[in-house]
Amino acid sequence: MIHSFLCASLRRITVGFAVSSMFFALPSWAAVVIHGTRVVYPAAEPEVSIRLENSGSAPSLAQIWIDDGDAAMNATDAQVPFILTPPMARVDPGKSQIVRILYSGEALKGDQERLYWFNVLDIPPESSEQDTNKLQLAFRSRIKLFLRPAQMTEVVEDASAKLSWKVRDGGSIEIYNGSKFHITFSAASVKVPSQELVFDDQAMLAPGQTMTVRLKHGAASTGDKVNFTIINDYGGQTKGESFLQ
Repeated sequence: MIHSFLCASLRRITVGFAVSSMFFALPSWAAVVIHGTRVVYPAAEPEVSIRLENSGSAPSLAQIWIDDGDAAMNATDAQVPFILTPPMARVDPGKSQIVRILYSGEALKGDQERLYWFNVLDIPPESSEQDTNKLQLAFRSRIKLFLRPAQMTEVVEDASAKLSWKVRDGGSIEIYNGSKFHITFSAASVKVPSQELVFDDQAMLAPGQTMTVRLKHGAASTGDKVNFTIINDYGGQTKGESFLQ
């Protein structure tokens, strides 16, 4: 999923007052968009690329960086094993920009997938002198970047088969990820009786991680069938099924 944030810094705010009223103009949403909802980087590859596009009506300056999970980290402080070309680019309206991501070749310990985040800060052009009442904001988009070590022998298509589902206190389900991959859920339900599982905002399981989710109503029992949907490498949905233990 793409997470967009209003940046804390505002370019310029000038507000005019008339009697007891205050008027100001608000900007539209981010113009520069990322094509794709995730980046998959096999470490053996020399590089991968991703496309940005300006769907707005004015040029934008895009600042691009990768972080290791700290959303508050400044672009200049991020310490990650990647090089971006370019790290900043002007994107004209209706045009696109290809960003190349190059892995530094840093040795990876173990054979588990690593999670990083690809960021784009969309910085709009400065307002003209006569447009002094306009509030200018920069918008940030952030998507997952998965780095897969060359020594991985497990394939991502088998990852969902290594999920285990256990009943906990009747009204909740414990899910364990026994695979080497991060697994992101879009939905899950117990079939009999039909009940939806309630995930929090971060419905992703890292390798070897466990999460507990609650049933929307009622309880479940050992042997009940679970239907689930996960997000695949292409941002699409893949369905799976299992049984409660």
